[in-house]
Amino acid sequence: MARKKKKPISISDTLKLLDKQWANTSDIAKIGCVGINRAGIIKKTIAQSIETEECKLPYGLVPMKYVIDYFKLDIKYLKRVEKITRGETNEK
Repeated sequence: MARKKKKPISISDTLKLLDKQWANTSDIAKIGCVGINRAGIIKKTIAQSIETEECKLPYGLVPMKYVIDYFKLDIKYLKRVEKITRGETNEK
């Protein structure tokens, strides 16, 4: 059986997710366009790297900062593209 490809979410939806302080498995799945199982593995990897720094995490959550670092997301670029798609310009 062929796998269904995950549809990427829009830039505005991505920015809304990235604006949160904590990320759960569902958020990681949406941001990374991966399934829930793969998102769980990613979350576990992030959590293990943080816990080696002797920090305690809320159950089932990881800081969004580490998710952004994991996927190497450029927030400034995403915001700039969102402005362009909305028709805004940088002129005053």
